[in-house]
Amino acid sequence: MISSQMLLRYGFWISSILWLGGCGSAPPLGGALPAGTVTLAGAPPYAFDCDAPPGKYRNATVALSAKEVRVKGFVQFLSWQGDSTFGPWATIVFAGPAQHSGVGLQAFVLPNAPDSIQFAVESGLAQEGYARAVFATTPLSATLTPFELSVAGPGNVNVGIGSVTKTVSVAPLELTRVNLSCSTAHVRFSGVTVTALP
Repeated sequence: MISSQMLLRYGFWISSILWLGGCGSAPPLGGALPAGTVTLAGAPPYAFDCDAPPGKYRNATVALSAKEVRVKGFVQFLSWQGDSTFGPWATIVFAGPAQHSGVGLQAFVLPNAPDSIQFAVESGLAQEGYARAVFATTPLSATLTPFELSVAGPGNVNVGIGSVTKTVSVAPLELTRVNLSCSTAHVRFSGVTVTALP
């Protein structure tokens, strides 16, 4: 039997996710690159100054040549906007050529916690289906926050923010790129490095 408290909790969670999805169009987790995507090339570290108006997103990509890889860098919310329709967010996602073939880190602000950035695993490949599992929070500020994502062997992806790490089990990955994206905020990705694991 589902209690009224559970209904309220799940109802609020669903409405929050719908609000987050209401950030306007979002970049796909995999498949063809959206128009206007910035390609980051040359020697790392990479930087992407992502400034997106409410309801719109900006996207950059780094090509991958290895199957087992680590991505490290910093994410920083320089400014942000938000109302009942649009919410600020940023993502760092491993992606492949197939639609929904992506997994990575999402940082976002929900209306019930407007002073906090919540960090979650975003995945279209989780074995239990689509997953967005919050595993860390920080105060909403312009603090430079380190992140790290890695794929080492089939089936597991490690996603970390600061000193907190989450491991998610996923279907086999065909990695072709890392996507950096943001919406309804001015977000700076900096010091981004991509290294093949031995």
